[in-house]
Amino acid sequence: MRVLIVSDIHGNLEALRAVLGDAASRWDIVWNLGDIVGYGPDPSDCLDIVASLPNLSVIGNHDLMASGTDTRPIGLDDFNDHAKAALRWTMGILKPDEKAYLAKLPEIVESGAFTLVHGSPVNPIWQYIFSPEDVREAFQYISTSYCLSGHTHYTVAYRMERGGDLVEWMDAPLNEPLSLRGASWLLNPGSVGFPRDLASASRKNISPFAPPAAAAYAMLDTETLAWSFRRVPYNNRPTIKKMEKAGLLR
Repeated sequence: MRVLIVSDIHGNLEALRAVLGDAASRWDIVWNLGDIVGYGPDPSDCLDIVASLPNLSVIGNHDLMASGTDTRPIGLDDFNDHAKAALRWTMGILKPDEKAYLAKLPEIVESGAFTLVHGSPVNPIWQYIFSPEDVREAFQYISTSYCLSGHTHYTVAYRMERGGDLVEWMDAPLNEPLSLRGASWLLNPGSVGFPRDLASASRKNISPFAPPAAAAYAMLDTETLAWSFRRVPYNNRPTIKKMEKAGLLR
């Protein structure tokens, strides 16, 4: 099965369209690792597109908050000021059926040898994975050989020897097949809408919260266990203009 893997779209319609155009028809299903909404100006359009595709999706922290679901003890005030303002705006424009769609997304999904989660299997909604120690802990909570997560907005690969004695961080190669055979892996495709491992603004008159002009995603063949990290450039000016109009840039 050929899989298109996306995460952290965050309401960036132009970036999502660029990813779908770049991936073309070379996939059978989309695996979405959460946070369809938040930050960006087109949450409804992004939701419509994801829902219309054959997909497996998990819920992200922005999805959960925007759905209006009771998230105590975590609340809106636990987000930074920029995220909080964007979430308030997003919650104000999403329709009830769109919020219901988000609320029904599962926290964690298994598909064959792969576990899909937004944050970490330890805490699917909120926990970030940033270190080999986080990776070892994550694999204690799942039974599959591979874990796919988002949330950090960073493209990254961790290779773990079977048994967990060694976890190796790898500089993720772009557009080159990476074989997943012979070890366990934790992989993050990076963010479609707002990658944090790219400069977001090169001109002084653009907010640092503006999206960079490239989107991150990944491709996977579950039969050959070949993985590929990908980046696609796109015109981010329409997104920035819509964010400015909506008051989503600081």
